Amino acid sequence: MPRGGKQRPVDDCGRQALRHLFDDMNQGGVVDIRKPPDGNRHGQFVRGWSEFNAGKKRGGKGLSQLTWNNLGWRAAVATRSCTDVDPEVVYEHLADGYTSRAWRLKKARWVPRTPEDHLLQQYWRAHGGQIHVEAPVGGADARWDGRGGIRRLDGLRIDATDDAILLPDEPRIRKALKNHNGAEIEVIEVKQRLNRTVIGQTQAGRLLLCARYELDPEQVTEVVVCATSDPALEWVCQQLGIKVWTPQGSST
Repeated sequence: MPRGGKQRPVDDCGRQALRHLFDDMNQGGVVDIRKPPDGNRHGQFVRGWSEFNAGKKRGGKGLSQLTWNNLGWRAAVATRSCTDVDPEVVYEHLADGYTSRAWRLKKARWVPRTPEDHLLQQYWRAHGGQIHVEAPVGGADARWDGRGGIRRLDGLRIDATDDAILLPDEPRIRKALKNHNGAEIEVIEVKQRLNRTVIGQTQAGRLLLCARYELDPEQVTEVVVCATSDPALEWVCQQLGIKVWTPQGSST
């Protein structure tokens, strides 16, 4: 929500301009590789908007994919003829629409970009199944006192017959978990180096996953995917039942 109070709606001119923008991107085959909105993606959107206002031009292959940064630039272009357009309000409108699927492209797919993304992809290639990236866990409607927001896993892997890495979609996740029929379920956290923080994240992620989707914790395996391991912490993971995987090998 914009700083300073209640969000005001995007006006009719802005909504129409954004709808034309998304229609044009769908027709042009633009691939939506955005991850769920958060503070960092908010900053990327505003930065892209500011770059348009500063006269920065974009084009070519860089616009074949949709990111939060170039969506800010695109939205500034699309709404330039509207009056009193606030990028904070537009971002909140599009972020809400991302969550509800109202503002997504038809050809959305996951694309690895960071070193951690590429590690996750390597793990998937070695093990297959469905990996739901940034799967939501926890939430205010779970087993505590109603406070606290949603957290996200780096990956939720279900040993399914159709291999894919998928962007987060809660109905699809719930359906996959409901129909897993005893298939392996894994909570995955990814770091360049095995450390104590990621061990804690993996344990917390497993419990939060089970709370949100009413799973038996005994059904879920914890996995740390990393580029570089640590012998002492591998031993700790063995004691805790956490699987450690690196491209060079794994430890259980």
